[in-house]
Amino acid sequence: MSVGLVEWIYLLPLVLILGGALIVGLLGKVLKGRRGDVAVGIITAVFMLLALLSVVNLFYIVMAVNSSGIATWTPLSIWYWPPGAFDAATGAALIYIDVLAVYMSVVFIFLGLFVAIYSIKYMEHDDGMGLYYPLLLTLVGSMVGVVFAGDFLTLFIFWEAMSVSSYALVAFRKDKTEPVEAGLKYFLLSAFGSTLILFSMSYLYGLTRTLNLAQIGVNLALIPAGGPAMNIATITIMGLVIGFGIKAAIAPLCTWLPDAHPAAPSGISAMLSGVVIMTGAYAILRLFLLFFSPAIFPLYGYILSWFAIITMIYGNLMALTQKDIKRLLAYSTITNVGYIIFGFAVGMMPLTHITDPTVVDFIRYLSVTGSLFHITAHMLSKGMLFLCAGVFLHEVGTRDLDKLRGIGRKMPITMVCFAIGALSLAGVPPLIGFFSKFFIIWGSVVAGWYLATAILLLSSAFSVVYYLRMIQILVFAEPSPEVRKAQRASPTMLFSIVVLTIFIVGIGIFPEFFLRVAELAAKAVLGLL
Repeated sequence: MSVGLVEWIYLLPLVLILGGALIVGLLGKVLKGRRGDVAVGIITAVFMLLALLSVVNLFYIVMAVNSSGIATWTPLSIWYWPPGAFDAATGAALIYIDVLAVYMSVVFIFLGLFVAIYSIKYMEHDDGMGLYYPLLLTLVGSMVGVVFAGDFLTLFIFWEAMSVSSYALVAFRKDKTEPVEAGLKYFLLSAFGSTLILFSMSYLYGLTRTLNLAQIGVNLALIPAGGPAMNIATITIMGLVIGFGIKAAIAPLCTWLPDAHPAAPSGISAMLSGVVIMTGAYAILRLFLLFFSPAIFPLYGYILSWFAIITMIYGNLMALTQKDIKRLLAYSTITNVGYIIFGFAVGMMPLTHITDPTVVDFIRYLSVTGSLFHITAHMLSKGMLFLCAGVFLHEVGTRDLDKLRGIGRKMPITMVCFAIGALSLAGVPPLIGFFSKFFIIWGSVVAGWYLATAILLLSSAFSVVYYLRMIQILVFAEPSPEVRKAQRASPTMLFSIVVLTIFIVGIGIFPEFFLRVAELAAKAVLGLL
């Protein structure tokens, strides 16, 4: 079918961000000096804000109320290329927007907005800001494109655009050895993952003769069990797990992350940890539930859950030994990826030991809801923690926790926000991280996975140890000589930190609306609406 004006409005978030990247890039060539950098940063934030408002508007456009008075979701639109009637055998959906796509887009753009504002002051001593802001917009726009994609080719194009922009941002300070080395390591591992994704895409096309994401699953379900085609499908599962798992930082595929996050500018660290790795988790959730029915492929959900548990354990053990604050936060990110992937994995299990299908559906959407809500919790909390760490680095010039002793006394507002973010990720009520972890653990209990539940609880307890250790060093230790010379944080940087903190506390106290949206997104991707 053809695309009219109304349908193009649905694409406005994507158009604003990617169009903004082009405009900001051109302005960066014209506007020079510190004033030019500030102007370009402000324009970038304006484009992010307009895109965020358009996504929120999208939310209200697609939300409907049924005869029972319950808010429900339906897919916004499917556009096919070339225009015309859709042929299930050959057609490919170019764009597909549903509740999950809107939910993830809000998460991506929201953090991108505050990183753009934060970077205006944080990046004041860096050159090349006419390139930095277009790359930031391209990164966010590509992530939105990934979740809007309705066919594998479109998804892969946006995936590569996201990857390339993130490589460049990690190595942005190219005059230093650490960022270049970290960016190269990130590039090599991610390129290997992208190659596996491309091969998996080609295998799936060979099996199903379509790149339409929904149709691939329909055609795979028609493959006879036990034949060579089924074996190829199983190999494809492995390729996709590794390919997307590298970006999602699933252990042992996460070795790039502890190097890339500390080396990148702190705003980019927040983006990488808060949202970029979540595109890998999103792809695993979306594609596996579309492609591989738990009834036909019963084992991959269980295997993925144990990868998630290993990821949690690895992240916690490594975080306990770190003295670099950004490196510690990077390993903490790996732990939280484990929680998110575990909830997704439960949603992919057939749960054959439970005879009541209603209970099975309840467990699956409960766990996926918890993971989607934890994506929001992690975006807010970890994004804010990296921004706080950037303030410490900006004023003191070091990431060493020993040299940051007592900095909370010099920067009380930043330290209060940092403590709230850390306690949220530790699962302390009534902060947002408590509710997201609670739903994931609740789903594990109802499913009867008591060993996994115990590991989840122990993992959360371990995280409390290193979060409290950080708070103790930064607040209660005697200030180091480096800290005594530190100045108060800039109001521009504090603005982003304080606003994110308000959301962490506010959503924790009033979680109902956001939980409801996450629940609807979970039911949509599970096919339960």
